[in-house]
Amino acid sequence: MLAGGVYIWANTTRDIEDLMKWRLSHADYHKERLAETRAREASVNERLRAEEVRGNDVDRKIDNRTYRVTVAEQSAVSITSSIKDLQAGFNKQA
Repeated sequence: MLAGGVYIWANTTRDIEDLMKWRLSHADYHKERLAETRAREASVNERLRAEEVRGNDVDRKIDNRTYRVTVAEQSAVSITSSIKDLQAGFNKQA
């Protein structure tokens, strides 16, 4: 009976040691995964910031183009008005 108790105690101790080793290795695994996840998140955040900057540049370019088109349209209207005035003056002289 004493031998059986020693056997059970030895196996239990071994099982506990195995579980503790597994627990430590599993905790290390989670630490590594957390580090990988944070690195990936940092990379994604950096790409997002770059896209936001690029988006702001695009917005500025669109605003610039819109302004230029508006100025060109106003110039066209002004030129058309001047041409009509010249035609009217020319017709009065003729």
